[in-house]
Amino acid sequence: MKKILFLLIAVSIFGSCSSSSDTTDVTFDSVIGNWKLISQKVNGVETADQCRQQTTFIFEDSRVLRQKFFRTENNTCIEGSEIISSWFNLGNSSYRINGASGSRLVIDLLFSDGNNKFTTSETDPNTNITTISVFQKF
Repeated sequence: MKKILFLLIAVSIFGSCSSSSDTTDVTFDSVIGNWKLISQKVNGVETADQCRQQTTFIFEDSRVLRQKFFRTENNTCIEGSEIISSWFNLGNSSYRINGASGSRLVIDLLFSDGNNKFTTSETDPNTNITTISVFQKF
């Protein structure tokens, strides 16, 4: 799985609490909604099969993020457990994802298609492998 998905899973597992300074109104945030993975490329090669494309992120207006990951093992589509974390808009399309133990991940989302798609890009500095993931609102 791509680094961004691993990071989101890790942050979600290690959890967090929101701070009282994160009180801005999120009602009109573009990220709010149900998102489904539609593409994931590693160094330009598509890696999201039909099973992995069932992966969903649900950004709720209560700042809750619900993630469900799917993977293929031995030709069988495996559904992972739901991961619940919190999210905060840092501005300029940067978002902080907080996991259960206070771990934090900052990701940049590039919105397109009238804010109905977002793209994330991550390059592993150790391997120079670039992963680009695209999610579409559903």
